[in-house]
Amino acid sequence: MSTPRSVASARRFLAIPLPNALRATLLAVAPVAASGVRPVDPDGLHLTLHFLGDVEPGLVSAALADLRLDPFELELRGVGQFTPATGDTVLWAGVAAHAALTRLHEDLGQRLRGAGLRTESRPYAPHLTLARCAPRVSKALIEEWLHAQHDLGPLSWPVSTLHLYRSERVAQQSPRYVVEATW
Repeated sequence: MSTPRSVASARRFLAIPLPNALRATLLAVAPVAASGVRPVDPDGLHLTLHFLGDVEPGLVSAALADLRLDPFELELRGVGQFTPATGDTVLWAGVAAHAALTRLHEDLGQRLRGAGLRTESRPYAPHLTLARCAPRVSKALIEEWLHAQHDLGPLSWPVSTLHLYRSERVAQQSPRYVVEATW
């Protein structure tokens, strides 16, 4: 049995929340729950900028204390898949390249590293996770969904808010995300 994480040292990440209308659209096209297919919780849809892991929220807040977010618009376009080390297939909606998003991601990374926090070393690939499929899910089912949704978008949404989220997981349920700070 593992020791429960304290709230102070829970898994955290910085992300852009989605407006309700976009969230509803994505949920309408997300794969349906089935054996081995786990759609994300509707409240869990967000655009991650930096995964931070087990860090103290005060360190993140201090690193971003003077952050000012200039509003911009992002565009959702297309779908895809990738398979992380867990072996699951992650189905996602893509986010079109945007200079303001790139600048924000880089600025946040510099601030976080400057405060002694680690950031991921792999290239940033903005996407919205819609579902996770266990390795036993047939490739044909995954390909069918990808084909049916291949022309998703363009769907745009305004960005003016950034959240620090804490991820909480209870038993085998989907993680629940709690907003701890907002910029």
